[in-house]
This record gives sequence, structure tokens and C-alpha cells, in this order.
Amino acid sequence: MSKVIILIIAIFALAAGLVMGIFLASQYYQLPEAEEERTEKEIATPIQSALISSWRAIIQGEVERISGREITLRANNDTLSIVIDQNVEVARLFQNEAAEGYSLEETNFESVNIGDRISVNARLEEGKIVGKSVTILPELTETEQ
Repeated sequence: MSKVIILIIAIFALAAGLVMGIFLASQYYQLPEAEEERTEKEIATPIQSALISSWRAIIQGEVERISGREITLRANNDTLSIVIDQNVEVARLFQNEAAEGYSLEETNFESVNIGDRISVNARLEEGKIVGKSVTILPELTETEQ
């Protein structure tokens, strides 16, 4: 009988620890307000260090604005502006029924439109996020939305 009581106490302690851990984590990790556009400086600040020689990211979202070589992407109520390199490689991913999969077709930056879903391979260069390659993604199907 005493083993059963010890087992019940252990289970209760584990459950209480789990609940307390979740509570403390939710208090510690507060998400920033997503409606404000973050600047490149705000994003770059945490990773500026003489020890970091380069930084790369894959950034995905819907094109909200295009201004010259700068595009603004939106995803999950968050926005980010990216400068697109002059020598950017742009491709369109499309469903290729003949190959029963997807294929890439080379295109140019001018074929990127507001509302397109894109993926940008970017680098941090002199404190600016610079897009080095862009892939225009296919439209989401109803089941993917």
C-alpha cells in the first residue's frame, strides 16, 4: 500500500512540475506585438558580433509591397523588408504533371508580384538583409490553407 501512495505522490509531483514549468515558460517567453514592422537594425542587432563572419536565412511569406529592389513580406501577422540583390537568381516553382512533381523555371525579379508567396535565401551584409535568390512558390491548394 505504501508503494501505491509513493507512486501517487510522485505522479502528482510530476504533474505539478509540468504545470508550473508551462506557466513559467509562458510568463518568460512573451511574443512581441506582431503588427509592427521590424527594421533590419532591430533584427540584426542581436547577431552583430565580430565573431560572426556571415549570417544566412530562408525567409518565406506573401509579398505585401514592392518598392524598387526592396520587398516586404508578410507571414502570420509579421512583416519584414528585404533588399533584393541586383544579381538575384529568381525561379518559379510549379507543379509539373508530366514529371508527377514540381519543377523550377528560371525567371526575373520583375515577375514577382504583390500577393505571391515567395521564399528568399538571404544574407546579412553590412547590417542589411539582402536577398540572394528568390523562389516564387505555387498557390496554396484549399487543403493546404
